[in-house]
Amino acid sequence: DKQDLTYPLAGLAQVNLKQKSYDKSIEYSEKGLKIAQEIQTPREYRDIMGTLYETYKLKGDYLKALEYHELYKMMNDSIFDVDKAEKIANLE
Repeated sequence: DKQDLTYPLAGLAQVNLKQKSYDKSIEYSEKGLKIAQEIQTPREYRDIMGTLYETYKLKGDYLKALEYHELYKMMNDSIFDVDKAEKIANLE
């Protein structure tokens, strides 16, 4: 199950981010991102984008950080819109 792979990869990326092993964090994030794209899981995709944003920001690559922040924000807004539409449908 590929979805089960995104969680440990995202976790390893976070651990390496906290340990300031930025290249390893990016490596794990990119692997997780590839899987999230393949299986089309928007929440995991968004979370990994957030990790990539943080990692590149702390690494000092502000152009890449901005790119991932914009993708994160776009995906977060999209998820919010879907959740909001579902809640409205349930209320009706």
